[in-house]
Amino acid sequence: MAGAAFAKRAGKSQNTEFPVTGGIKKGASPCGLWLRLGPALAPDVLLRDLNQIFYVINRSQYEKNMHALEISGDHENAAFREAAELLFAMAKAKGIATIFRGPAAAAKDLGADGVLLGEVSEIAAAKELFGEQGIVGLACGLSQEASLAAYDAGADFVTFGSTQKMPASDILKMWTVLEHYDFKFDHIPHF
Repeated sequence: MAGAAFAKRAGKSQNTEFPVTGGIKKGASPCGLWLRLGPALAPDVLLRDLNQIFYVINRSQYEKNMHALEISGDHENAAFREAAELLFAMAKAKGIATIFRGPAAAAKDLGADGVLLGEVSEIAAAKELFGEQGIVGLACGLSQEASLAAYDAGADFVTFGSTQKMPASDILKMWTVLEHYDFKFDHIPHF
């Protein structure tokens, strides 16, 4: 995941330096760890595991503001909400950007730094809701058209992929020319 959207959280416009606990870390390539959690959140286990992951991230020589925790699930379920709010608060305390995959209002209510949307038509409202420091992205599946529309609508990042296959190489080549724009693969290969 490239870092321009996450640089916003750190109050920077470029990804050359990011404030971190104990000083400024430089020199890493503009990429990071994107942790994705589904709806079955088990806070007792996740708190331990995420705490270890965040400890390693913060102890590394690399820029921690390039990392994100994405959570998806039923925001109307009280147990899910409680777990998501707890995990988001912990991640934010460790300097990790937090993203909710779902409605923008739910992301804001859960205390996330931003949202990963499913429709380009939702971007403007999400940007207004989250303000300048918010992180707003669009899940584009395998659609180059959706990603270009997201770019035009002012999304901070896009995701590509599906559970079936990776995006075509021509989609990814296009993004190499859009400087300072973030994307990630939204595909988990099955081996």
